[in-house]
Amino acid sequence: MSIDFSIVIPTYNSENFLSETIESIKNQDKSIKIELIFSDGGSKDSTLKIIEKLDQDNLSKIVLYDQVGMTVALNQGFKRAHGKYLSYLNSDDKLNSNALLYIKKNFEENNNYEWIIGLCDNFGNKKILNKIINYYKTLLLKRLSFNLLCINNVISQPSVFWKKSFFENIGNFNETLKFNMDYDMWIRMINVSKPLKLQRNISYFRRHNDSLSHKNSFKQFCEKYKTMKRYNKNIFIHMVHLSLSFLILFIYKINKY
Repeated sequence: MSIDFSIVIPTYNSENFLSETIESIKNQDKSIKIELIFSDGGSKDSTLKIIEKLDQDNLSKIVLYDQVGMTVALNQGFKRAHGKYLSYLNSDDKLNSNALLYIKKNFEENNNYEWIIGLCDNFGNKKILNKIINYYKTLLLKRLSFNLLCINNVISQPSVFWKKSFFENIGNFNETLKFNMDYDMWIRMINVSKPLKLQRNISYFRRHNDSLSHKNSFKQFCEKYKTMKRYNKNIFIHMVHLSLSFLILFIYKINKY
């Protein structure tokens, strides 16, 4: 069958939330043909059993085993992708209902765009903080540009979709990066082509204490700055980026969730 979307899902001991992620994909419009590519890092829990149970007519699945590291898992997954449009979800993200039908329609009606960005709702223990983050990202996403993206990553990864042909031109995710491989990719993409920005909630990003970014917030901060600095030499942009990043890091630290 012709595949509309290939979605890569890196997994590693993901039994706590993976079923919710899969369920959100199963609940998409049944006219959408979806290829799920699970790139597993050697899970010891019931992750692979959850994947094995997945069976639905409009879904196909590929399982890659013993992938070392998040970025390698993504690249290996996308190498196996057959869909016209690509995306990836973390194993605790969720898609909104009919999100893929909406994305496909917008690609078809705006064929000159190579990638699409939608809104993403955060959910976790700190509802007030999440609302502030959502408002801030929504406001800045409307004005998205190369320099604005270099100041701070306002793009939410679960709500980004791109054409397979575009990804092949841009190249793989940077495997030297552990936390900000998506940020690096967005900067490279926006340097080549402006995205179609949709003011509609496409997905949900879960914030919790066990997430990789939560456990390594300072390391992520340092890597993020180095990533931005590689592409933008403007000292003013560097200063604003550092100031804003320190502020965000401080807020996260005093609002542990």
